[in-house]
Amino acid sequence: MVGFQSGFVHPDLKILRKLNHLVEIHFKENKAEAFYSEQLGISIKVLNKFLRTYKNTTLHKYIQNRVHAEAISLLIGTIVPIKLIAYELGYSDPAYFNRKFLKREQCTPRNFRGKNSLLK
Repeated sequence: MVGFQSGFVHPDLKILRKLNHLVEIHFKENKAEAFYSEQLGISIKVLNKFLRTYKNTTLHKYIQNRVHAEAISLLIGTIVPIKLIAYELGYSDPAYFNRKFLKREQCTPRNFRGKNSLLK
Protein backbone atom coordinates (compact mmCIF):
# COMPACT_ATOMS: atom_id res chain seq x y z
CA MET A 1 0.00 0.00 0.00
CA VAL A 2 1.19 3.45 -0.82
CA GLY A 3 2.00 5.68 2.14
CA PHE A 4 2.48 2.96 4.75
CA GLN A 5 5.94 2.18 5.98
CA SER A 6 6.94 -1.18 7.28
CA GLY A 7 6.68 -1.15 11.06
CA PHE A 8 4.31 1.82 11.17
CA VAL A 9 1.91 1.71 14.10
CA HIS A 10 -0.98 4.15 14.14
CA PRO A 11 -0.82 6.51 17.16
CA ASP A 12 -4.32 5.47 18.26
CA LEU A 13 -3.24 1.84 18.35
CA LYS A 14 -0.26 2.84 20.50
CA ILE A 15 -2.61 4.53 22.98
CA LEU A 16 -4.88 1.47 23.07
CA ARG A 17 -1.91 -0.81 23.67
CA LYS A 18 -0.56 1.40 26.46
CA LEU A 19 -3.96 1.67 28.12
CA ASN A 20 -4.55 -2.08 27.90
CA HIS A 21 -1.09 -2.73 29.35
CA LEU A 22 -1.70 -0.33 32.25
CA VAL A 23 -5.11 -1.84 33.01
CA GLU A 24 -3.66 -5.36 32.92
CA ILE A 25 -0.98 -4.42 35.42
CA HIS A 26 -3.01 -2.22 37.78
CA PHE A 27 -6.72 -3.16 37.59
CA LYS A 28 -6.71 -5.01 40.91
CA GLU A 29 -5.37 -2.21 43.02
CA ASN A 30 -6.23 0.87 41.00
CA LYS A 31 -9.69 1.39 39.54
CA ALA A 32 -9.50 5.20 39.45
CA GLU A 33 -9.85 6.74 36.01
CA ALA A 34 -7.52 9.57 37.06
CA PHE A 35 -4.66 7.09 37.57
CA TYR A 36 -4.81 5.87 33.97
CA SER A 37 -5.31 9.38 32.66
CA GLU A 38 -2.21 10.60 34.49
CA GLN A 39 -0.12 7.62 33.41
CA LEU A 40 -0.98 8.21 29.75
CA GLY A 41 -0.85 11.99 29.94
CA ILE A 42 -4.33 12.19 28.41
CA SER A 43 -7.38 13.74 30.06
CA ILE A 44 -10.22 11.49 31.18
CA LYS A 45 -12.52 13.34 28.78
CA VAL A 46 -10.24 12.61 25.81
CA LEU A 47 -9.74 8.98 26.90
CA ASN A 48 -13.50 8.52 27.15
CA LYS A 49 -13.99 9.98 23.67
CA PHE A 50 -11.22 7.75 22.35
CA LEU A 51 -12.67 4.61 23.97
CA ARG A 52 -16.19 5.42 22.77
CA THR A 53 -14.83 5.66 19.23
CA TYR A 54 -12.71 2.51 19.23
CA LYS A 55 -14.25 0.25 21.89
CA ASN A 56 -17.80 1.60 22.31
CA THR A 57 -17.23 2.03 26.05
CA THR A 58 -15.96 4.49 28.64
CA LEU A 59 -12.77 4.33 30.70
CA HIS A 60 -14.73 3.41 33.82
CA LYS A 61 -16.52 0.56 32.05
CA TYR A 62 -13.28 -0.58 30.39
CA ILE A 63 -11.62 -0.97 33.80
CA GLN A 64 -14.70 -2.58 35.35
CA ASN A 65 -14.95 -5.05 32.46
CA ARG A 66 -11.40 -6.20 33.17
CA VAL A 67 -12.12 -6.57 36.89
CA HIS A 68 -15.27 -8.55 36.10
CA ALA A 69 -13.46 -10.81 33.63
CA GLU A 70 -10.91 -11.63 36.32
CA ALA A 71 -13.67 -12.31 38.85
CA ILE A 72 -15.27 -14.78 36.46
CA SER A 73 -11.95 -16.44 35.75
CA LEU A 74 -11.22 -16.86 39.46
CA LEU A 75 -14.74 -18.07 40.24
CA ILE A 76 -14.85 -20.77 37.59
CA GLY A 77 -11.20 -21.79 37.58
CA THR A 78 -10.26 -21.88 41.26
CA ILE A 79 -11.58 -22.94 44.62
CA VAL A 80 -10.40 -19.72 46.26
CA PRO A 81 -13.10 -18.51 48.69
CA ILE A 82 -15.24 -15.70 47.29
CA LYS A 83 -14.26 -13.42 50.16
CA LEU A 84 -10.60 -13.79 49.16
CA ILE A 85 -11.43 -13.20 45.49
CA ALA A 86 -13.06 -9.92 46.50
CA TYR A 87 -9.91 -8.87 48.37
CA GLU A 88 -7.69 -10.06 45.49
CA LEU A 89 -9.63 -7.80 43.13
CA GLY A 90 -9.13 -4.79 45.39
CA TYR A 91 -12.48 -4.69 47.16
CA SER A 92 -12.21 -3.90 50.85
CA ASP A 93 -15.77 -5.15 51.43
CA PRO A 94 -16.72 -8.60 50.06
CA ALA A 95 -20.41 -7.66 50.37
CA TYR A 96 -19.85 -4.79 47.93
CA PHE A 97 -18.17 -7.20 45.49
CA ASN A 98 -21.19 -9.51 45.83
CA ARG A 99 -23.63 -6.66 45.13
CA LYS A 100 -21.72 -5.48 42.07
CA PHE A 101 -21.44 -9.03 40.74
CA LEU A 102 -25.15 -9.70 41.37
CA LYS A 103 -26.12 -6.53 39.53
CA ARG A 104 -24.08 -7.52 36.50
CA GLU A 105 -24.78 -11.27 36.33
CA GLN A 106 -28.21 -11.45 38.01
CA CYS A 107 -26.82 -14.08 40.38
CA THR A 108 -24.42 -14.11 43.31
CA PRO A 109 -20.78 -15.12 42.86
CA ARG A 110 -21.53 -18.34 44.80
CA ASN A 111 -24.41 -19.28 42.49
CA PHE A 112 -22.38 -18.32 39.42
CA ARG A 113 -19.53 -20.56 40.56
CA GLY A 114 -21.94 -23.42 41.25
CA LYS A 115 -23.36 -23.25 37.73
CA ASN A 116 -20.13 -22.58 35.85
CA SER A 117 -17.18 -24.05 37.76
CA LEU A 118 -14.61 -25.91 35.68
CA LEU A 119 -13.56 -27.83 38.80
CA LYS A 120 -16.69 -29.94 39.30
